[in-house]
Amino acid sequence: MAKRARAASAQPNTPDPKVMNALLDRWDEVQQDRESDRGAFRAQCKDHKESEERILEEAKARGIDPKLFKKTIKRRDLSRKIDALNHSIGDDEIADWEAMWEAAAARDAKKPSPGAQQKAADTKANADAFDDFTDPA
Repeated sequence: MAKRARAASAQPNTPDPKVMNALLDRWDEVQQDRESDRGAFRAQCKDHKESEERILEEAKARGIDPKLFKKTIKRRDLSRKIDALNHSIGDDEIADWEAMWEAAAARDAKKPSPGAQQKAADTKANADAFDDFTDPA
């Protein structure tokens, strides 16, 4: 019934930025806890890890760069998850989802991850070092 009333108004759900930030912060905390739990579970999956290592060794023996092979697998898995997510959004949810996605993207643009911050700092340091090396002055 709420969906009908919502569809009749045809206004996207524009979230309050403070509420979105609080919810996203809580979500991030839960995800960190989940990753910690996954780490404990992975410790119990030694046989699977050994099988993966054998596959990587075979890939390397056949001339395939194992690091690139692993990145290919990861990208393929992420692509599948994104496709499944996109297909799960109903027509009546698109406007709300886009508003939330834009709010999250704006927040993330203002608050880069620690890894992104470090990569940016390293890139700048490398560029500065290159400039110092190549500058004839």
